[in-house]
Amino acid sequence: YNETTSKDSEPVRIFSPSGTPAQQFAQFGWVGSNLTVPGPQTLWEADGDVLTADTPVTLTHDNGVGLTFAIRYSIDDKFMVTAEQSVANSGGSPVVIQPFGLVNRTSRTASEDLWIAHSGPIGVFGDSADYDVDYDDLDDDQRISPEGRTSWAGFTDIYWLAALVPQDDTAPETTFRALGDETYRADMIYEPSNLAAGQAYTVTSRLYAGAKESVILDSYEDAGLQKFGLAIDCLVITDYKSGKAPRERYRSKSLDQVLLYAAAVEDSSGERPDRARLLYLGSEILEAPVTEDSLGATTERFSDTWRQVGESCAADRFEPSTGPLCGWCPYVDRCDEGRLEVEQRVAAGRMRADAPGRALLGL
Repeated sequence: YNETTSKDSEPVRIFSPSGTPAQQFAQFGWVGSNLTVPGPQTLWEADGDVLTADTPVTLTHDNGVGLTFAIRYSIDDKFMVTAEQSVANSGGSPVVIQPFGLVNRTSRTASEDLWIAHSGPIGVFGDSADYDVDYDDLDDDQRISPEGRTSWAGFTDIYWLAALVPQDDTAPETTFRALGDETYRADMIYEPSNLAAGQAYTVTSRLYAGAKESVILDSYEDAGLQKFGLAIDCLVITDYKSGKAPRERYRSKSLDQVLLYAAAVEDSSGERPDRARLLYLGSEILEAPVTEDSLGATTERFSDTWRQVGESCAADRFEPSTGPLCGWCPYVDRCDEGRLEVEQRVAAGRMRADAPGRALLGL
């Protein structure tokens, strides 16, 4: 990918070293109690010069006290890096070791976080993608640990993604952190492993540093990487409203209509939308995640209402529900309860002068 359409355009650069203006990099390593582990200044031995899709590279380091660390890097033609981290214990005592992976970046070069396109921390945790955390949230909370097993996690721009992928049979702890000076980190730390003398331990992680191209992301998802396609912003059901947003006490049910749309989409396509959204033009946005619980509660309320409608049709009796909108009902002059509601509101000075029901009732 090139930065522009010009023939002499430079290629897009996603990663840059620590301390550079566009800092963004990944690191794999280990932590351990009372252990000498490799760090940023460690001098490694490499068995190759250039990492390509055809030539993996293994880095090796002997800490001098019985532990040999190695990371074998390989990469495919779509910029998915595989990092096999291994430790061999040739010493005389057992050790406890924890592998980790991290992505570190600055927000100074991040794309703008828009309501239609997320930029910032991202990942799939449990069964759903998380687009709710931005860099300002990290500044406020300093660290955020999403709930649920991590399928992948990292940082996204509108067109580019840097994401860590843990080993399939593991559940590392994932945390997003604010490091200060507009710098942030996403890290995943595996559970401690007891490594006896004479034993070796290997964990394999992956790192995607590439384009958010749906064909590429979907190909990894088809190969088993859960919901990787959702790195491209989620399926959102949006209803545009020209009126005002409801008051706080009415908001809990205001999304029911959009959640019904979401249930219909899931029923017809087999794909559950990720969010339901009401967009009040020129005002604000109300939205909520689409979950099994929220869909179940909404469809149950709809079913109850539909049953009540059926019972009313069968009995030819419809109980009125009175309120402020009676003043705008074109049938208020035929409804005793509605007429009484409007009369009481007019007498109390609680009905707008332009309410059509006033004219219908001669008020």
